[in-house]
Amino acid sequence: MALCLTLPCIVYVYFAQFQPTSFWLLSLCVGLEQLGYGLGYTACMLYMIHVADGKHKTAHFSICTAFMFLGLMLPGTVAGYIQEAVGYLGFFWIVMVCCIPSIAVTYLIYRKL
Repeated sequence: MALCLTLPCIVYVYFAQFQPTSFWLLSLCVGLEQLGYGLGYTACMLYMIHVADGKHKTAHFSICTAFMFLGLMLPGTVAGYIQEAVGYLGFFWIVMVCCIPSIAVTYLIYRKL
């Protein structure tokens, strides 16, 4: 499921590199990307439900959700500046490199479970 969340970034690398114009190809790629993100975020939410254990499950889940969205908001504040500096193709390759830690952490968590 971690791959489902990170590998759809390849779609954007493809878009930036080849700039396809076919409606059906664009629709297929965007559909696959949305499917991957949907599965990945579902897995992330289920893991947070699993972690949020104890007397105050709802509070723990809310804190986990807040940290998850903080991880989305902070990079978003500088993403435009980075894209302007390196271009779309370079930016999406940077995004792909940034996916590596999430795969590594997921692997470490999987080994612990």
